[in-house]
Amino acid sequence: IHQRCRSRLLVSWDEVGHLPAGIAHWETGRFAPYRVNPPLPRMIATFPLTYFDAGVDWRWNPEYTGDRPEFSLGKEMMEVNGPDYLFFLRVARLMCLPFAVLAVWVIWRWARELFGPLGGMLSVTVWCFSPMVLVNSQMIMPDAPAAACGVLAAYVFRRWLFDGTLLWAFLAGVAMGIAELTKFTWLILFFLWPLQWLLHRLVLRPARTFWGDAKHLAFILGTCLFVINLGYGFSGTGTRLGAYRFLSTSLGGGRLHNGTEDVQGNRFRGTVLASLPVPLPAEMINGIDRQKLDFEGGYDSYLRGEWRSRGWWYYYLYALAVKEPIGYLLLAVLATMTSPRFLRSPGGRAEAQCLLVPSVALLVFVSSQTGFSHHLRYILPAMPFLAIWVGASCRDFPLNKKTACAACVLAGVGAASSLALFPHSHAYFN
Repeated sequence: IHQRCRSRLLVSWDEVGHLPAGIAHWETGRFAPYRVNPPLPRMIATFPLTYFDAGVDWRWNPEYTGDRPEFSLGKEMMEVNGPDYLFFLRVARLMCLPFAVLAVWVIWRWARELFGPLGGMLSVTVWCFSPMVLVNSQMIMPDAPAAACGVLAAYVFRRWLFDGTLLWAFLAGVAMGIAELTKFTWLILFFLWPLQWLLHRLVLRPARTFWGDAKHLAFILGTCLFVINLGYGFSGTGTRLGAYRFLSTSLGGGRLHNGTEDVQGNRFRGTVLASLPVPLPAEMINGIDRQKLDFEGGYDSYLRGEWRSRGWWYYYLYALAVKEPIGYLLLAVLATMTSPRFLRSPGGRAEAQCLLVPSVALLVFVSSQTGFSHHLRYILPAMPFLAIWVGASCRDFPLNKKTACAACVLAGVGAASSLALFPHSHAYFN
């Protein structure tokens, strides 16, 4: 396989698990393989492969014990198919590309509405030629789909904030649910969107009634929950909180001992919350718990010549600074310098919070998970918002041609720097 793949087609470590996990979801209707990520991206990636025989016996331990069956399934799939494994890999990767195109469309529309056609083109350029986007958009990973679906959900939610119609509320709920089915990181939207709604009302003071908007917001969250459960086939929805057996300390309250071995616990058992039915699929709750266990246990992490058993809070900010083109970094500085003019009006401040609150919150949340520091792609869902923000450099064009020209030059320099190393974008350093 290594000889057939050559350097640019090698399968990545996580794809080894995502590929068979997606096929297993279709074949068995169960979501235990790769439970630490929601199933939507890999199910879309592997849908055409359901018409072919992968040669794998889709069996694993039915009990939730924290095991990761996807990698043993992936090993079996490689061994059975040999060089033909590359066919499955190529098809699945091709199915992932439309997510990046969706992100292009949303970035263009949002940036053009705020900063004009030149600002829209500037934002699209930053997204399309980012080394991180180029390498992750063609992999069977959840990060690029999460970026595309997350920015789509934020765009639709913004339309509801400004228009306040029931139709936009419904579309926002559907888009939010789809985003939740791409990556657990977007669970922060359940806290962010009520906060953004309050900030929007505080800044703009719309004529709509508070309680009318509150009902719409509840409708959005309820629609989102329905879409999430639909994506998991309503498997285990409504399971009582006290019935779960957790592995992580956060949810399990620490590992228990029965005298000979560790057993799973549940910090909610014996409390008034134990009888509460959880409005989420059981495998989603297990996946969140399993992911929390990974971050609590920690893994060896590397940064600037240093290995340590846990991560750094600044890892992703530092990695972003050295893994994105210098032209893009300077462009972000230029956009920030020109933003005060945009923020003078209440409408500008309302628009800015729609863009910046999700991106900043995601960066803070990911950076706070210091159990280990791996994979810059974890902050890829914040990139579309940052790409749109740099379009502010061209907001005053043609009144301020010098700033707009400087922004275009920086975007061009950044794109050229990225393309100079293409297709080896994974190895790119500025």
